[in-house]
Amino acid sequence: HVEAFADATGIESMSELFSQFTSAAQVSRGYFLCRQEAISKAASMADTLENLKVTEKFTLCIAPFNESDEMAKGLVMGFAEALQRGRPYGLDVKIPEGRVKTFEDLGHLCALHHLIDLYLWLSQRFEVADNALETATAMRRKRVLLGMITEALEG
Repeated sequence: HVEAFADATGIESMSELFSQFTSAAQVSRGYFLCRQEAISKAASMADTLENLKVTEKFTLCIAPFNESDEMAKGLVMGFAEALQRGRPYGLDVKIPEGRVKTFEDLGHLCALHHLIDLYLWLSQRFEVADNALETATAMRRKRVLLGMITEALEG
């Protein structure tokens, strides 16, 4: 529907389009639009992207990430730039060696797990040529991280 709304309004800026959509949206009392501020900030990021369809930009805007998380923002923008070029995006997540010793270590593992989940979310929504190897690698890293997190919580 976002593409039809963009065509009807003639608005090209994703942030302006989202703002107008939010203003025009009418839903019943049992429903509401959530994450408006986060999506609005992501829409401003999407405005810098060229050669992507409105629907692709919108999908990037609703990706499950915190706009104040610089690593997640970098992943979304890197993925989007690779998408513009029609190339796969290589996930650069290094799994730390050794056992978790502190809550900070555990928090770092959880942040890496979130990045991998975000990458997989994006990979499932965009068809990028030759991305199967990257996705398989991400799944393997996710399993390793889950094992490390579980071990830390149980130990």
